[in-house]
Amino acid sequence: MRTAATLAATVAAVLLLLPLFVLGVSWMLQATVSTAVLGIVLRTAVAAAVATAIDMMFGIAVGYRLSRDPGFRRRPLRVLLRIPGHVPQAAVGLALVMACGGMLGSGSSWAGYALVIVAMVFVSLPVAVEESRRGFDAVDLHLERVSRTLGAGAGKTFRQVTLPLATDGLLGAAAVVFARAFGEFAALAFVVPFPLTVGTGIYQWFSQGMTEKAVELAAIGAMFSLLSWVLVAGIRLWVGRRLGRFRG
Repeated sequence: MRTAATLAATVAAVLLLLPLFVLGVSWMLQATVSTAVLGIVLRTAVAAAVATAIDMMFGIAVGYRLSRDPGFRRRPLRVLLRIPGHVPQAAVGLALVMACGGMLGSGSSWAGYALVIVAMVFVSLPVAVEESRRGFDAVDLHLERVSRTLGAGAGKTFRQVTLPLATDGLLGAAAVVFARAFGEFAALAFVVPFPLTVGTGIYQWFSQGMTEKAVELAAIGAMFSLLSWVLVAGIRLWVGRRLGRFRG
C-alpha cells in the first residue's frame, strides 16, 4: 500500500510540474525579459497585494468568528460568503463590468485598475475566510481560557494570545489568497483592453499570435508566484520556530 501511495504521489507530482518545466524551457530558449512584461507582472502583483490586504481584514474577522462560534457556521451569512467561489468567474467579471461600466467608460486607466482590484477581492474573499478559519482552528483554546482567567479581556486575549499563535497559519492564508488573486483570469477578461494583468496578458498576446511574448509573460509570472510562495514559506518557518510549534 505504501509503495502504491508513493507511486501515485510521484505521478501526480510529475503531472503537476511538467507544464511548468515545459514553460520554463521554452522561455529559457528565448532568454528575453522585456520592460512591458515586467510592468505587467509588477502591476498584477501590486493589485493582488492590495486585494489580499482587503481580503485578509475581512477574512481574519470572519474566520475567527467561524472558528470560535460553531453556531455561526450554520447561519446564512456563511453561505453568502461562499457564493463567489461557486459562481463561474466569467459571470463575476461580466457582472462587475455591467455594474461598474461607468468606470471603464471614463477611459481612465486608474478606474480600470480599481475594477481589477475589486474583481480580485470578490473571487478570493471566500478563500481568505476559510484559510483564516483553519489558522485559528490550530490555536489551542486552553491557552485562551487561561488568558481570560488571568484577567485579560476578549480583545486583549485575541491580540496577545490568539493572533500571535495563529500568525503562521494566517501567513499561509495570505499566500493562498495572493496566489488566487495574482493568477485570476476569467473575472478579469472583461476588463481588457486595459489594464493587462498576467492572466489576461497571456491570453491576449497568445490569441493575437504573439506566442513568444505570451510565453515570456507566463514564465516570468509563474516564477514570481513561486518565489513569493517560497518567501512566505520561509517566513512561516521562522515564525513557527519562534513560537516553538512549527507546522509543515
